[in-house]
Amino acid sequence: MPERLRQLISPEYLIVSEPGPLGRLWPFYAALAVVFAGGAALAVWILIRHRRTVALGIRAWAWLEASICLAGLSTVIGRFLGWPGWSARIWPYSLATLALAGLLAYRFRHSRLPNWLIDPVRILAFLPPADQRPRRGHVLLGLLLHLVGLELILIGYYGWPWWAAPLVLLAIVSPQIPLLVQRQLPRLSALAPCLGAYLATILWIVYRWQGITILGWQGLAFPNPLVSLFYLDGIYLAALTLSVLCQISITTTHLRGPGVFSRSTVAGLLILLSLWAGVVYLGKRTHGATASDPYAYAQMAVDWAERGTFLHRFPLFQEVIPLKIAWAPLQPVGYHIPRNDLGDCPSVWPTGASALLAIGYKILGEAGLYVTTPVLALLSLAATWFLVQEALYRESRPIRYLSGTVAIALLATSPEQVDRLLVPMADAPAQLFTALTLLFALRAWRVHPRRHWNAASMGICLAWANWVRHTQLVLALPALLTVMPKVVRNRPSSDLASDRSIGPLLTFGGAALFAALPDIIYRWQVFGSPFATETTELPLMSLRHIGPVAWQMVRAMLAAGEWGYLFPLAVYGAYSLARRHTRQTIILGSAFGLVLLVHLTYRSLRLRDLLSLFPLLNLAVAYGAVRIVHAVRAHLRRGQSSVTLGRALLAVGMISWIVLSLSLARWAMIDNVWKRGWASFGYMRAEQRAALDRLAELTPPEAIIGASLNAGAVMLYTGRDAIRPYDSWTEQEWQQFLQAMRIRQRPIYLLDDGGLMAQFIAREQTRRHLIPVEELKVPLFYTRDRETGWLYRLEWEP
Repeated sequence: MPERLRQLISPEYLIVSEPGPLGRLWPFYAALAVVFAGGAALAVWILIRHRRTVALGIRAWAWLEASICLAGLSTVIGRFLGWPGWSARIWPYSLATLALAGLLAYRFRHSRLPNWLIDPVRILAFLPPADQRPRRGHVLLGLLLHLVGLELILIGYYGWPWWAAPLVLLAIVSPQIPLLVQRQLPRLSALAPCLGAYLATILWIVYRWQGITILGWQGLAFPNPLVSLFYLDGIYLAALTLSVLCQISITTTHLRGPGVFSRSTVAGLLILLSLWAGVVYLGKRTHGATASDPYAYAQMAVDWAERGTFLHRFPLFQEVIPLKIAWAPLQPVGYHIPRNDLGDCPSVWPTGASALLAIGYKILGEAGLYVTTPVLALLSLAATWFLVQEALYRESRPIRYLSGTVAIALLATSPEQVDRLLVPMADAPAQLFTALTLLFALRAWRVHPRRHWNAASMGICLAWANWVRHTQLVLALPALLTVMPKVVRNRPSSDLASDRSIGPLLTFGGAALFAALPDIIYRWQVFGSPFATETTELPLMSLRHIGPVAWQMVRAMLAAGEWGYLFPLAVYGAYSLARRHTRQTIILGSAFGLVLLVHLTYRSLRLRDLLSLFPLLNLAVAYGAVRIVHAVRAHLRRGQSSVTLGRALLAVGMISWIVLSLSLARWAMIDNVWKRGWASFGYMRAEQRAALDRLAELTPPEAIIGASLNAGAVMLYTGRDAIRPYDSWTEQEWQQFLQAMRIRQRPIYLLDDGGLMAQFIAREQTRRHLIPVEELKVPLFYTRDRETGWLYRLEWEP
């Protein structure tokens, strides 16, 4: 292959974020701009001029073509202006190809499909095939083709033995076994999506054979088409999913009628999802809590369960306060300074999540600290299901059930979601009570017969959401929307205070106030005011942060592993919700906007802080996907007597795109069932938890252990006092502390648990005598390429 061609098709060349100056290529990009502008103008002209007479297929084409051309025009502009990422070469090239394909499809849209293609098209649209029976010779030839393709995948990509392909093929066609039992030949047209998987594998093999570097990263923002071609696992998942769904459609239609398809699909997906979530959430949970947030939540839960207070007593303060040195090293990250001379310190985080962890701790002991958050996350999936059903209560049951299934599948397999529920954190409970608040708000909005019960439940869930995370208090505004209209609508002129008019409002307010009392009393007693908050980060919140923080969140949300492939579905789903379910959209949209706005003022915002909004985003994605599938199937069904190329491309193309987008967004999460448990912050494996038990055996009870972010975990699991000696202390203060501890005969140990302590220990080794004790497999922070750290004992100078 010529070197120039190898460069032109290389991902490294096509997706580079900043390709540099245009040089002599500027006329080519100018021509692309003209083409994109013309295509967009043509599509908009069709939409405006024929908005009442154009069929669904033409409208869908016009919207799609306009979107592609406008996006292409933006990429060309970005190329001229040098926008990072958006000016990558792949964007105008791929969008121009799509726009050209769209024009060709529009030109030949009235062409009739040959009879032998009608059945495959109907099957791929989950519609019953015609009565044409497959021929034995065609079936044998098709089986041989798929066998060769599977051999290519299993041997060339996965390295499996040759004999695995027949077994895999048998498993793939297993949904048609009931047809085989009735002596009917299988419909191999349902396996047509596998052809795309075979072609992608061949492309991957050719690239490897030519030595072209293949790039791929699920964290890539704005995932582009070329990189997506090498997410082979995602393509295989899409092909398998679509093939299985098509076969289930054929089998259920033949045996019991078309209505069984949606029910069996929903039931099967829910069973698989429940098994996956149960194994990952509970089986991969942490075995301890360390770092800042996870440790603090666990420590508050233990203190509440054992001592009846959320304050933790750090006894070392009693010995250090008289020394007149800095206090910061004596407490782990996540705690305030003491409130008394005994060393009682409150955490900088709300106590609601810890109250729930304390319940788990009371029931299951230490394991309850780590099981409670995954259980709450599972309950959040259930709450999301019911929220979707309530938001779409006017839709047919298949649309509601399919939308709910897709929504909780996306939520359950979100990388950010899984990352934050394996450790004790407040994100899962905040998400749960936010979803419940909105669920009961929707039920109260449509004047359910038990509206007082809904108002009370809404108030309780709102109070808990605020107790877990105080930013959720803004949910009170959309919650009030659901009860205030009743006061206006039912307000009799003769009886202003009638129970029927203000009853739900009073019920909601009373329930919310009663449920919020524990949090109000705690903050009043500890911080001096019911309006005070635990956080020390209020200075980081300002309206001026909204712009740059919003852009950071957009990039995080549009990562390939989150909504990078799904944002068109989210946009369409939100539009469909607003058009078909206006009341529900007002409640959910106002809640989404208010919570998002409050969080965007926080300079250090991370995507995990927005987990409470994930159910709403996934609702929009799921509803958009289901509405599109429903519309294109109905469109194809109406033209079943004469299937044209336009109808076929619309139905098969849209359904395949949706399944592929969902698969590419979540394929990387599938193998979490057999992967080792891991989370990005505060996670502790079983051997790391055992290392802390070993640390307790190696040190006497009166020992003081220096550590970094493991300081809290050291105190929680070993019962030893811990310090962070690198934080705030000058050399004189450190020496003063050592002299005081030597007088009290308290030995000092230093634990190398990452970069901060490694630097401190290296400095101490030049000044004092440190004796290595043992290498321990403790959690490490701010370091790479090692999994163990040494424990050192400081020898007193003679």
